Amino acid sequence: MAALLSRLTTVLLALLFLTHGAVAQQQAPQEPCKEGHSSCFLMRGLQQVYDPYLTDWGSIQFDPNTPVFERFERLLGRCTDRNLGLGAGLMRIVNGDGTLVWEGAYDGGPPGRNAKPPPVTRKHPYEIASISKMLTAATVFTYVDEGRINLSDKIMDLVPNETKVPPTLHQYKGKYYTDQITVQMLLNHKSGLPEYWSSPDFNKTFLADVNRWWEPEEVIAFAAKMEAHYVPYTGEDEPYIEKYDQMAVYYSDTNYILLGFLLEELEGKPLAEVYKLRLYEPLNMTSTWLRYREEARSSLPILNRYWSKPAIHGNEQIDMSLHRRQTAEWAGGGLVSTNEDLIKVLRGIFESRRPGPGGLYKNNETVQRFFGPDAFHMHVDYDTKEGQWDNVYSSGIFKVKFDNEEWGEILGHEGSGNSFVYWLPPLETSDGRRLGDYYFVGTLNQLEQLPDIPNLFWWFDVVWETVEQLVDLEVQEKLAVEIPQLPKYLQERQAEAQRPAIET
Repeated sequence: MAALLSRLTTVLLALLFLTHGAVAQQQAPQEPCKEGHSSCFLMRGLQQVYDPYLTDWGSIQFDPNTPVFERFERLLGRCTDRNLGLGAGLMRIVNGDGTLVWEGAYDGGPPGRNAKPPPVTRKHPYEIASISKMLTAATVFTYVDEGRINLSDKIMDLVPNETKVPPTLHQYKGKYYTDQITVQMLLNHKSGLPEYWSSPDFNKTFLADVNRWWEPEEVIAFAAKMEAHYVPYTGEDEPYIEKYDQMAVYYSDTNYILLGFLLEELEGKPLAEVYKLRLYEPLNMTSTWLRYREEARSSLPILNRYWSKPAIHGNEQIDMSLHRRQTAEWAGGGLVSTNEDLIKVLRGIFESRRPGPGGLYKNNETVQRFFGPDAFHMHVDYDTKEGQWDNVYSSGIFKVKFDNEEWGEILGHEGSGNSFVYWLPPLETSDGRRLGDYYFVGTLNQLEQLPDIPNLFWWFDVVWETVEQLVDLEVQEKLAVEIPQLPKYLQERQAEAQRPAIET
């Protein structure tokens, strides 16, 4: 696990930073828990059970008699406590057949490190950041599935607007290649387009005004002033990136801004309406929306999402959820959702591989081109030239392999602030046991960097240790006994949530 976390840390730190800026520190209002409200169960008082400042990434060694639900609580609580009381943790686990296995909300920061955090419920919405790319890609593939577009179509032909797709957008070593960029290149980052979040000019403008409203055409104008990373690549493997001396694809939000333009062009509607028509309604998603571009679809406030870069902000934690300059994220990172809705997205995508009406796509070729075994490509390591890593990217989907080969791999995406949506496919072990087929979604909502506790992608720690529990035969047997008791468990947690947090 340590080796895998090291690789994730090196690669994803830059990746997740790209779609996010910083905004002035405030506390967003939160709705308090109401007596008897079934969605309002919290976890408090676990501080006396384990060390909230634990920095050892080894697995928690549970007593064999520890209930599985309590194990999940402690896994989520351990990582959330590292937020120093600034952000809340949520997680939902669902079986492949749709059965709810467990869900939790954790709002208790370590005592003495921060003021009491406001209560949070398991139905609170949160900014999903780069997970938005998975939803954007899923929406594009609905048109592919219907034959409306082909992945080989050129973006300049589909979006004939030079403000949105300037002919000079892709410039590499003195030549322009924008007319060669296809839909597939945008989806899997093979276009070579630069990342507008890496533009010094863009960042200077972005940081100057926390309340600035950004139109997507404006961020494209900044990208058009930058040098591309390689010629748009049509090969089956990966392009060569001279800057990094690697064969890899270059992850760029600019690709997904163009895909947002494509969706608007295909439907003749604003992007928010396209998501609604193509994703929310077919999948019965009731609490997802493109923030600032439409009315909120939840009565609960959006959870805080924190970020800090000590070189710029010192020890101050910046709440990105408060100011509208995050409109610059748009199709690459601008959505808000809930755990329940994100499970629906994951199942809508991955259930398409099974026969029957459950999935979002009906054409098996669509499924194979979206997330089939040949759809994934090596991802560039932003910070080093030391080589590549064994986790790959397709069209809005990461594939992360576990060090333990019998656990297989997870497919999904994550976003800045430690939000995550992943599926553990079914697999069979060497001894004939059938494992997997679980969906994991959630957020730890915060803290890209801390002055005294490094962020080692805590979402993966939660998922890794949860998978470790679920593939254990004895845990599976205990869980089969506990799942029928889940409604009672939620009620008990609701009652416990009314008690004050433990003070020390």
